[in-house]
Amino acid sequence: MDNDPAILLPEGTIIPAGGYLLIAPYKTNGLLTKVPAEIPEFALAVRSFAVGSKDEISLFYNENLEDFISWQTDVNAIGRVEDGGSEISSLMIPTPNKSNELEIMFQGNAPLLLNEVCSRGLDYIEIINVSFNDMIVGKDEWKVEDSRKNDYVMIPEGTKIKAGEFLVIYPDVIRLPFSAPKEAIASSAGFRFGFGNSDSVYLKYHGMIVDYLTWSDHVTSIGRLPDGSEIIDFDMFLTPGKANRD
Repeated sequence: MDNDPAILLPEGTIIPAGGYLLIAPYKTNGLLTKVPAEIPEFALAVRSFAVGSKDEISLFYNENLEDFISWQTDVNAIGRVEDGGSEISSLMIPTPNKSNELEIMFQGNAPLLLNEVCSRGLDYIEIINVSFNDMIVGKDEWKVEDSRKNDYVMIPEGTKIKAGEFLVIYPDVIRLPFSAPKEAIASSAGFRFGFGNSDSVYLKYHGMIVDYLTWSDHVTSIGRLPDGSEIIDFDMFLTPGKANRD
């Protein structure tokens, strides 16, 4: 959290037993003080600090630190797996003023994994087919999604990814660059997104998270080394459509 004013809960604020208080801090420039339209009316809207991609929110009672939650990359929602519990997860669906809800995770061995991501320069995502069979993507099956879950690239129906081979996706362009490998796809108008210096990307199958990669500083290339393994390397050469290497 930055050095802007902390939020002091107004005297007399009532929080029902087992209930919630939604606090919506917002930051404006200059003399503009109007509450942003996206903040719900039932929230305690306070012109104070803005929440960053790498940040921490602390709860104090008088001068005593009672609780805090911190994160190192952009999160769509982070919180307690069970309301009031101790386990914290960043894989959550935003549920303001409602019980927390985890994202749905794919169960079992997925045929596709995120194999490499570049967030510096021309952003790209490389997917690998780790199964022993060639794969043809069905309609509305697979997509890659940014950390805020509001933009995505759907892998087109009929896309073929051979066993052990790659598919490269350029999420921030609608026309492929000349440097793109032969098997590559671009975004479509209206669904483009780029990566930040602290960000995440998700691979989903029918809305279930199959795989994700996250980083706290811009990465030239982050991915699996060797290809398709469980080992994540944060400093690789750029190899879109080719085997990863240090």
